[in-house]
Amino acid sequence: MSNRLFQGIIHQMRDSIDRVIGVVDDTATVISCSDLTRIGETSEYLMLDMGENQDLFVRDGYTYKPFGS
Repeated sequence: MSNRLFQGIIHQMRDSIDRVIGVVDDTATVISCSDLTRIGETSEYLMLDMGENQDLFVRDGYTYKPFGS
């Protein structure tokens, strides 16, 4: 259900920004994204970075900000 909520928000923002934006869950799976082809992708390296960082970090040219518990 939260996937649909995030996808709706990203869809509304897509035309206002000139970047690819998305949401990754706690298993490093893309659950919503302005680039629909990326939904469902996972990265074990991203999962390691998410576990170590609570601030912004960059991986493979993408910037991430963990949020939630």
